[in-house]
Parts: sequence; C-alpha cells; structure tokens
Amino acid sequence: MRIRLLTMSILALAALAGCRFVENEMPATWRKHLRPGVGDGKGTILLSFDDRGFDGWIAALPMFDKYRAHATFFVSGPIDKKAIDAMKLLVAKGHTVGLHGLRHRNADKAVADMGEATYWKEEIEPQLNICRMLKIPISSFAYPNCRRTDATDALFYSKGFKYVRGSTGLAPHDPKGLKQAGRRPLSECDGAFIPSSSIVPDKLLRTTILGAFYHTDTNDLVRCIERAHERDEALVLTSHDIAEKPSGIGLPVSWLELILSKSEELGMAVVGYDELP
Repeated sequence: MRIRLLTMSILALAALAGCRFVENEMPATWRKHLRPGVGDGKGTILLSFDDRGFDGWIAALPMFDKYRAHATFFVSGPIDKKAIDAMKLLVAKGHTVGLHGLRHRNADKAVADMGEATYWKEEIEPQLNICRMLKIPISSFAYPNCRRTDATDALFYSKGFKYVRGSTGLAPHDPKGLKQAGRRPLSECDGAFIPSSSIVPDKLLRTTILGAFYHTDTNDLVRCIERAHERDEALVLTSHDIAEKPSGIGLPVSWLELILSKSEELGMAVVGYDELP
C-alpha cells in the first residue's frame, strides 16, 4: 500500500513539473514522419543493396510497391547515364539512394594511406558532385567491405552525411564454409538488432549481409523479423543484386518477398535511410 501511494505521489509530482512517462516515446516520435499506414506495428526493417545491380533493382520495384516498402540503394563506380537513370527512378518511387565509393576503396586504409582530403577528393567527390548537380538527394554512405573507423565516420558527418553503414560482423563472407564453427543463430545475437529508440542518435547503422556466401538461413531470417517486431527493434540487412538465381552475394527474389510479406504481416515499417530522422 505504501509503495502504491509513493508511486502515485511521484507521478503526480512529475505531472505538475511537466514531465511525462511514455513507454517507447522515441520510436513513436520519428514514426509520425513515415508514410500513412506504414509502421503501424512495432519494429523496423532497413534493407539496403550495394554496387550496380540496376537491372535487378528496377525489376524488383513492383514487389516493393506491392508491400508499400522502401529500401536504400548504394551505388559504386561512376555516376554515368545508367546510374543516373536508375537513381532518378528509384528516388521517384520513394526509395533512398546513397554512395558506395567511386573505386570501392576500403575507407580505413585509403584514409590512412592518402589522408582525408585526398580520399574525399578522389573517392567521394566525383560521385557526390554529379548527384548534387542533378539534384539527386544524397545523405548516406555505405562503407565498401564495411571497413571504417571512428575517424572516417566523423569525416562523413562533417561533410553533411546523416548516416553511414558499417557491419555487425555476425555473418562473415565465407564461400567455402570454413568460418561456421560456433556460430549462433542470428536471431539470438543482440548485436544484430538496434533498439528503435537508438536509431535517432546513432548515425552508424551496423548491417548483416545476406546471401549464399554468408550462409543465410531463411528460417532464422524469419525469426529475426519476428524478434525485431516483438522487441520493437530495427533490423539492418544488406545484399547486392536482386535476381531469381543471383550470385553468392545477391538476394533471391523469393527471399525479398519473404522479408517484405512477413514484415507486412506484422505491421512493421520497411523504410529507406532517408525516411529516418
């Protein structure tokens, strides 16, 4: 009885002081900015695709439309006509486009070898300048091979980038299957998930890569989506091409539909990085 009275007194004092005790207030705050009807349930999926799989990405647009889902597409290499046409179409359909480096250099080594200024001039500006000239919005960068340091993060933030993408390190590139001993199911690894309230202040999004060469277990993938929903977490996932029968680091179309349909079933938001605060 005393404990109950004490609790009521604390809440009353907090109300008088203008304080509010709201569970999960941060996720509710940024979700207000999502498209109507998206993210009505708990949990968030952040899908991204790297390099230059333009044909597969464009072919998958009807499926994204079907599930009212968006993704982020990180482009490497020159921003030439094929890249420009694809990036403009992706943006027009509500997706996010970002950069992945002109020469796909490992940022940690490149900055150490040539310095920040030269790295930025040779690796980032050739892509960024064309996008800015064409008014293609760019605010995110995915590190090639997920190679980064705190210093490289700070460099991108100082240049106005909102988000950079690194790695959870939980699914190693392992085409020969030599690194699987002792691996736990991804759904049991806390490091694969971000509490939704942490997405706003933490601009480094750590991803897990999908594909045959990463030994993705689709049953475990479903459990990951269910966990993200149950615990109101964000699940950051990455692949490369999208195809019926992709190479080892691509995403089969059937896997994409599995992710999108399960997320829709649970009322989870599947959004691009530009839809985050």
